[in-house]
Amino acid sequence: MVFIATMGLTLAQDVKVLNDSAHSIRKSNPELAIELLNKSFKISKNRRHYRQMGISKKIAADVFRESRMNESAYAHYTEALRLIHLSDTSDYFNTYAIHRNLSVILNRMEVYKGAANHLDSAISNLEFYIDEYPDLKQQGNILKLDRLGYLKARYLMKSLEVETATAIYFKLEKRTRENGNWPVYLDVSNELGLTNIRFNKFEEAIPYFKRMLGVAVISEKQRAYAYHNLGESYLGLGKPVEALINLDSALAINSKLGKRDYYLFYNHLQKGNAYLALNKPKKAISHYLKAIEADSNVYEDPTMYEVYYQLQLAGFETGDERTKEWGVLYADANKAFLKNQQEVLVNQKANVFQNSIISQQEARRKEMAREQALLRWASILSGLTAIILAFLLIKRRFRKATLHEMDYEDAVVTARDLLLKNYHKIYGAYDKYLADERCSYNGKKETLRKAMSPNGEYRNAELVEYVLNDLGEGKFKIKS
Repeated sequence: MVFIATMGLTLAQDVKVLNDSAHSIRKSNPELAIELLNKSFKISKNRRHYRQMGISKKIAADVFRESRMNESAYAHYTEALRLIHLSDTSDYFNTYAIHRNLSVILNRMEVYKGAANHLDSAISNLEFYIDEYPDLKQQGNILKLDRLGYLKARYLMKSLEVETATAIYFKLEKRTRENGNWPVYLDVSNELGLTNIRFNKFEEAIPYFKRMLGVAVISEKQRAYAYHNLGESYLGLGKPVEALINLDSALAINSKLGKRDYYLFYNHLQKGNAYLALNKPKKAISHYLKAIEADSNVYEDPTMYEVYYQLQLAGFETGDERTKEWGVLYADANKAFLKNQQEVLVNQKANVFQNSIISQQEARRKEMAREQALLRWASILSGLTAIILAFLLIKRRFRKATLHEMDYEDAVVTARDLLLKNYHKIYGAYDKYLADERCSYNGKKETLRKAMSPNGEYRNAELVEYVLNDLGEGKFKIKS
């Protein structure tokens, strides 16, 4: 694979070959992949092919994302979006993929509301793509919409929009159960149960985890989640014996799966808490130490280095000589984490929005320069300005009066592009029109969606004209 990519670097002038080669080696040789992508971008720039430039930037962003270089990935995805929007044709699928990956980046950087907003755009563009190509086997993409909705709800929950997130979860739970999208159904059930745990509603949480265990196609990872969360729920209800039964099941599964250090940590941590509740502090200490042994990255997460606090409590009960040491470790870890986390978040967020700030400053400097120039030449330009304004007014009136007659099929394409252009950042570009009785059908957006579908099975010239005249420039009329 590297051999092919190297040949592409020295011989190929075809952008697709370079991009494909870079994509194939992006994990094994990211440096060479970026070199190939820089070359393909340069070729596309010389040809003024904006879409190909955008694709090169997107693949480069993928390289940075997989290397967890979040700021570079964010900058490249944003530039890829700009370039693709400048192209002559709509590329709904790549636009969907970019917004989806931007949500991943912002989630890593704990900008959860921004992550949810990008998922709105991802959902909207994937819906457009499904509508544009109805003849393709789109079942997989339709199921992806459920996954995107699930992730959006997770990010909204992290941004403390609990009511909105929970409403999305309830809708997804019903829909995924009906359409048999069991992987998403299981994840949604798990999240609904966890939401109840967060609010100490342990009785309400238990049925969600039990229903998960009743699904025949449940994966081993999801079984481990269900057993562990059942254990936490029983522990919250003051039933440590029932908690231990479920935590043992979770621990057995995670031990077999491998590469589950993080989850093994929490299995042992909660087992320690259960034994502490049973007044067995020595057994509790044993499991707390096993938790640290399972995953030593306790300084990275306050819910993980909480284990030292629990060790301190158990140590007091047993008179363990290490109790003081555990107390110091907890205090030091807490202080180091808070300082480091503050610095990381400040730096990452500053880097993400730095380009925007610089652009605003540059725009303001240019605006001030224009104002000064106008003041210096006001006496000379006043007459010319009046003439220009009169000309623009006449031109505007003429443009508004211009009648565009179009075939129905061309009108649908133009209207759909206008919708995406104006509402690509809003979930469901059709929602704006629901208030208009011509566009509503039993409170749903199906009329507008069907009218904008390229398959031509449903025609609604009045509705398409309405969209064109609302969003377009000039007067539009569809030929009869």
